[in-house]
Amino acid sequence: MESTLETRRRKFESDMDEVLQSWLAHGDPIPERWKPKTNPKDPMPFSELQELGIKGCSDLVLRARHTFLRFKALSDSLGALSYAIYVKSLIALDNLVSVMNMASLVNLPNELLSRIFDFVVNGDQSLTIPARQKAAVILSHVCRYFRNTALSCAQLWSNIGGSREMAALCLSRSQNAPLDVKLTIGSISRGYSEPYDFLPDVILEDAVHHISRWKSLEIQLMSVRAEAIDLGRDFVKGSEIRRAFRGFDAPSLKSLSVRGERLPYRYWNEVFAELESWNAPGIRHITSSHYFPLRFPGLVNVADLNLKLDLDGINLTDVLNDLSKMTALKDLELTLDGGSNFRNLPLQEERTDMRGVERLHINVPFTKEHESDPRSSLKKFFSSLLFPGVVDLQINLTGDLKKSYPEADAAENSLIEVMIYIFQHTEQFPSVEWFYLKVIGDDGSPLNARPDQIGRISLVVPLGLLPSLKHLKIFSNFKLLFFGDSGPGDDFFKQNPQFSWESWLPGAPGMALPALEIISINIVDDRRWCQVISLAAKIMQEQKERGDWGRSSKLIVLDSTKKGGGRTSVYKGKAALEWCKDK
Repeated sequence: MESTLETRRRKFESDMDEVLQSWLAHGDPIPERWKPKTNPKDPMPFSELQELGIKGCSDLVLRARHTFLRFKALSDSLGALSYAIYVKSLIALDNLVSVMNMASLVNLPNELLSRIFDFVVNGDQSLTIPARQKAAVILSHVCRYFRNTALSCAQLWSNIGGSREMAALCLSRSQNAPLDVKLTIGSISRGYSEPYDFLPDVILEDAVHHISRWKSLEIQLMSVRAEAIDLGRDFVKGSEIRRAFRGFDAPSLKSLSVRGERLPYRYWNEVFAELESWNAPGIRHITSSHYFPLRFPGLVNVADLNLKLDLDGINLTDVLNDLSKMTALKDLELTLDGGSNFRNLPLQEERTDMRGVERLHINVPFTKEHESDPRSSLKKFFSSLLFPGVVDLQINLTGDLKKSYPEADAAENSLIEVMIYIFQHTEQFPSVEWFYLKVIGDDGSPLNARPDQIGRISLVVPLGLLPSLKHLKIFSNFKLLFFGDSGPGDDFFKQNPQFSWESWLPGAPGMALPALEIISINIVDDRRWCQVISLAAKIMQEQKERGDWGRSSKLIVLDSTKKGGGRTSVYKGKAALEWCKDK
């Protein structure tokens, strides 16, 4: 048996050798000596077949079968070999590219390689500090040339955070480079009326020695249960954490970010009560997930503020006073949470003029409770605010609706009050040219929902309070109601007869007549966009009658339905009105 297999193997190797030699020598895979037996037989007259007889015909069949099996074995083997070589060639190509890249990097000037390294480590500021630290370490471990270059590139090691060992390593290699510092401070609660402590960041003491080089500071404050604390860990009293932050002299600080869990205001106050003594004249950007007294001297230079406010847990007057001092502010983003407590707050009589702000984003989370809530805190907050310089206004209303009762098919809500409380004065947003209204939430999003299951939200769009408006953009995954349709907003107008659905549209008494040039809508589902299209058609028709909707005016439609596939269509002038009528 073994000798038979060995004989077959040798015969196959011999055939393979002959085939390859014939192919290389003549470009023909069939050796000459094979051809008399392997060439296809021409059709034969029946008389010749009779002359061959049964044995002759059997020999022809055997020869043809042998030829087929011989070629089939060679074809299968060469096919597998060809594919294997093809795979190896792809691997070799990747290796060639890698080797060429490595060789190119080795030949790069040190200055250019340093810039590449800096882009890899610090190019994406959304990466966490530990991720950037890891990238720097990896680059320094590739080869000696990379290591020498990485160690000479101080900005690669400018991210200070994480473990004390890693922070110390980065500080030792950062030379005089500006530093991005992240501190994590744990607050230990022992009950509301009991003493509380802080676990200070282990790198704080080391980082403070280099405070003159701080470019950005991120403070992460989190709650730690007392019973979960390792007894071997150091902790300090609230007064000591204040002492650690006292007298900060950070002349190079450009950005301050404060993030943390929803903690009692007293925790934040303990950490930030010393801000008034900070010296940070160069600060330009502040992001905070919680309000803290914005009172340090450098506040007047801040150009970009992203602030989350719990309207039920802060003093609105203090916030407005702090904002009024930020005279260099250009970009303002406010996330306004809470405001659900009925406090019947008096409206602010003194106006706060945010004259320098050019871009304003307002984020308001919503729930079912907002339907009957007077939102007095939100109303008071905007009652005194004026934004005469805002050109770009975006309002994001986000949240998850709740059904009025468990058996209801769809969740619904009225956000009319929210819009009315934001837009309170005809002189509040006189320069807005670009207005983006975004209303999204999980309960409104399923594309396969029945029409009676789609979440419904009643809204007013106060275009009559935006006299300079040029571009209106609306996006939502809910069914928006602007004209009634037995929606939840009808109750509001029954209770407030001085208002109507169209009180805030252009042409209403006391309202301005903006001449829109562009209207943009994003269609998620045809069934939820009838009223949005009707609103667009109403605006365009009224402008056409006034002579303000010309051939250059545009309706931009982003069709995100399954059929549309994200296609953007632009309809100009009369074609825009025709499209709305067809829909």
